[in-house]
Amino acid sequence: MIKWNSELIKEKLREVKSITELYKKYPGAYFWLRKNKQLQKVKLYLQKKYPSEKYTRWSADKVVELIQKKKITRIYLLYRNYPGAYQHAKRNGYLAKLKKFVNTLRKELALKIANNEKKIFQIWEKYRTPQRLKKLNPDVYYAFVRTGLKKFLSGIMSKYNQVYWRRIFIQDPKQMEMFSQF
Repeated sequence: MIKWNSELIKEKLREVKSITELYKKYPGAYFWLRKNKQLQKVKLYLQKKYPSEKYTRWSADKVVELIQKKKITRIYLLYRNYPGAYQHAKRNGYLAKLKKFVNTLRKELALKIANNEKKIFQIWEKYRTPQRLKKLNPDVYYAFVRTGLKKFLSGIMSKYNQVYWRRIFIQDPKQMEMFSQF
């Protein structure tokens, strides 16, 4: 049984990178620190020595950088995946500006996809409807859902479908007559 003191704990802190690691490797040292009310000091020391994303201090610039880096197109994705960033934005009063920024990012992404009409036409030729796309290639479908462009894709697919059926009716007048009976 080890008798814990501050010198022995300082030695053991060189071997660990976080409080949880200290707790797992040396639970006696952890409880000694907690009992002597030094746990918070050690926690801050380890956070400064080994910074990680978990202990990030948020700022407006860091939140915007995160949104651009991770291509977050909906504010609820920020809330769900990075609650600290969301809370920082809410507390400091720039959440409304952040929502506008996210919406502009989503619109830019929609324009990129709209400008790449050839790719959308290839998706349409293969699947014809969003339901078939969801059934046969869920990854692509949920990529459109995540980016908030599902309605956009549905609109383009319905437009292509209308044009497709018009071409068929124009090319074959007999089919046109057959459908006009109903």
